[in-house]
Amino acid sequence: MGTRRHHLGWRALRRIKVNVMNCAARDEMEEMLGTHLGDTGRAEKLATKWAAGDPRAVEKVDKLFAQAGLTMDALVAKAMPHTSQACGPRI
Repeated sequence: MGTRRHHLGWRALRRIKVNVMNCAARDEMEEMLGTHLGDTGRAEKLATKWAAGDPRAVEKVDKLFAQAGLTMDALVAKAMPHTSQACGPRI
């Protein structure tokens, strides 16, 4: 029984880490899109849809990133340091 609990604990921790990284990536995506779109409202909506896996949003982001010479690696690199603040309250 102890091994099973230990395994479930690691699975829960992994899910938490994935969710935190997803929040940080969404926040960073919003910031990057806001810079390139010049419209924070549109950037927030597009980033939220992108993070949810909306196919049209993913395609739009891919096109915008290609036009701007950006990569998902750049997004992840910028998001990683912010994972401790991800999903927190927006002020």
